[in-house]
Amino acid sequence: MSKPYAQQKGGNWERNVSKILEQEFKIFGYKFRRTPSQERWKSYSGDVNCINCPQNSIFRDLHLECQSRKNPSIFPKLKKTIDDGKPKDGILITKKTGEPLEIVSMSLKSFLKLILELEGYRQDEK
Repeated sequence: MSKPYAQQKGGNWERNVSKILEQEFKIFGYKFRRTPSQERWKSYSGDVNCINCPQNSIFRDLHLECQSRKNPSIFPKLKKTIDDGKPKDGILITKKTGEPLEIVSMSLKSFLKLILELEGYRQDEK
């Protein structure tokens, strides 16, 4: 795959995630956008950011990266975890042997459900 195509594909996925987040969090009036690469070193971090979230928003504490890969290595195990866990939300916790980093993976639907609940809780505490 050529680099320009890969960048375009990644940018499209980032814009789609922005739209999904904006739709899910419209009850709060939040606006999301893809962070252009030239702005990532300034005031924004990650691929997608909430541009009007209040200071106590959960999104102020999150760094969102979006990847669209043909064969992500974690995908088969996560899909099995989700399928095996139905109707519950499947969450995969992985660690590479000998590495200190643990990774939590879940479907976008499960992530949105979790964050929506946390955001509602934070906004109720005002």
